[in-house]
Amino acid sequence: MFVDNNYYNQTKEYVQTLVNDLTLAFTQMLDDNDWMSDETKKATITKLKSLQAKIGYPDYIMDNARLNNRYSFIPVKDTEYMETVVEGTRFAVAENFRKLKESPEKDL
Repeated sequence: MFVDNNYYNQTKEYVQTLVNDLTLAFTQMLDDNDWMSDETKKATITKLKSLQAKIGYPDYIMDNARLNNRYSFIPVKDTEYMETVVEGTRFAVAENFRKLKESPEKDL
């Protein structure tokens, strides 16, 4: 699988640590500035804490059971490539329309 060959857990963990360090540094920078009101600083820090970084790939990618479950309803036929592509595209379009009804994600 592409993820197995190109990504390493250590890299993902390193980048997560980097994001955490940057978040901490930004929070400290906010505390030190004098041009923002305390109320604005608190609101900014609250928003900053609510963000979630999506790094590399979602965890379900490495779990075959969860991955198969996510795409189980898409018919895959070894002999019908175009039909498989069309069904995959239908799924992606339906997923995007479903997301239009949701609140925006709070991820980086």
